[in-house]
Amino acid sequence: MKPFRARGPVFTKTLVAIAGAAVLLAGGTAPAGGSTAGPVSLKLSYNCPFPLLVFQPVELTIDAALPDEVKVGQPVPPIAVHAIATAPARANDGLHLVDAATLEGTAAAAATVAYPVDKRLDITVPLTVPVTTLPATGPFDVVADGASPELSFDAPGTATITVGDFAVTLTPKKADGGPTGVGTFTSECGLLPDQNTTLGTVTISE
Repeated sequence: MKPFRARGPVFTKTLVAIAGAAVLLAGGTAPAGGSTAGPVSLKLSYNCPFPLLVFQPVELTIDAALPDEVKVGQPVPPIAVHAIATAPARANDGLHLVDAATLEGTAAAAATVAYPVDKRLDITVPLTVPVTTLPATGPFDVVADGASPELSFDAPGTATITVGDFAVTLTPKKADGGPTGVGTFTSECGLLPDQNTTLGTVTISE
């Protein structure tokens, strides 16, 4: 994959549509010539639509090991992404109404990397949701894993990483592995207002 290079003041944000619940970043890789900072953590609240229900609140926790410093013009290797979102009991109840026993699918998280002067790179992190068994009652977690795209910066300064909306595409299945009445659905989740969405910062050196 060729690195994305942030050359203009604004890059258009791309949000890949996919379903259900969540995103959590974890386990970064140190860039060439740079160093790895300690882990950072961020918890966010979203509003997500579910089958047979109106919008429901979903809690998303994001953990990541970001590089502490990168060099201008040097590719930043992809950061491993582990995503976890907690859906409420009502969402579980709605899925059980169609005899769902498991979920699986894909997800995507939107993030923005802003750096001097007035440059911004909007990226999407694709994720895979493995087979998840639904509990009989109560809230449930949806886990997803993937990696960020490779990045490269063309100016020194401080890069600030913020988290945006996410989407999941999920396929609920019955206990025998057969399809449910809702088939595959996509849930595009929006951030609730008045939250700190900054995941962390990275120094870009000459």
